[in-house]
Amino acid sequence: LDRALATVSHFNVPATIIVNKSDINLEKVAEIAKFCAEKDLELIGEIPFDTAVTYAMVQGKPVTQFAPESDVSKAMVESWHKVKALADSLPEKD
Repeated sequence: LDRALATVSHFNVPATIIVNKSDINLEKVAEIAKFCAEKDLELIGEIPFDTAVTYAMVQGKPVTQFAPESDVSKAMVESWHKVKALADSLPEKD
């Protein structure tokens, strides 16, 4: 995370965090949340592990289409809305 944060800081890009497979290692998620708090970063989403992602990939479909009511799809859509809101709030650059 430090390296990724340094990269976005170098390019003056705002950063937020989304944790993938967040239900697999809860201790690591707690570490990430602590890191975010220390760095004043917003943890905007947690995507749970779901085999529906693999099945969707095999079918050549996005998981949000393959299993729209799954927890993973709902988390991805919610996270996307937060990312889009952040992007929409940024000033346009010339």
